[in-house]
Amino acid sequence: MIEYRVLTLRGQSSAGPAVVHPVVFFDGADVVLCDAGFPGQVEQIDAELKKHGLSVGGLTKIVITHHDHDHMGSLRALKETNPGIEIVADEREADFIEGAKTSLRLVQARALNASLTGADLGFGQWFCSYLETIQPCAVDRRLGPEDRSVIDGLEVVPTPGHMPGHVSLYLRDAALLVSGDALAAQDGRLMMANPKFTLDMAEAVRSVERLAAMRIDTVVCYHGGVVSGDIRRMLDVLLGMHGSA
Repeated sequence: MIEYRVLTLRGQSSAGPAVVHPVVFFDGADVVLCDAGFPGQVEQIDAELKKHGLSVGGLTKIVITHHDHDHMGSLRALKETNPGIEIVADEREADFIEGAKTSLRLVQARALNASLTGADLGFGQWFCSYLETIQPCAVDRRLGPEDRSVIDGLEVVPTPGHMPGHVSLYLRDAALLVSGDALAAQDGRLMMANPKFTLDMAEAVRSVERLAAMRIDTVVCYHGGVVSGDIRRMLDVLLGMHGSA
């Protein structure tokens, strides 16, 4: 049986202090971490894992939902700490994670800077410089359309929109969705991904439509934490607010 634990990492985003929630899955054979926090968080990740009798040294896989800085920030440092970790990502995200292609977030930020002036431009330039410091990491396993099992019972669910290759994880036996940034949460309520940082909002809505057709009892949002209850109703409300894609 696969167990899971929700981790809490405290970092600094472009908007100020930020709390994010990676999730670890373990079944006696594998220890799988979903997402890798901000840069410089290896010790914090290890401390969170140790609360549950786990450690960075015991990780066997890391699944990256997408290549944003707050999801892969400590990825390479984790791999350097434990070279035996298998890095797993969707094939559409892998080149960005490896640095073979320029981060789409950096492309977006550079384009926005062209319209900024004064203090806003100064911040935009700082943000671009920060994004350029994110260390790439080799992806050991690229997930294609027919390769959706991380370990037996833990599945990858394509949820593009926020990023083209964004994925979520689904623990079928627990009806648990780890949403990455496909969904967010605030005060126990589900929210759509922030439109400001979602590259294709119509595609993001279509992803939520697909999630609404699944049996989901609990959602773990990277931004916002755990949401339980009538998930289908919550998703239907979101879709009603954002319209059909």
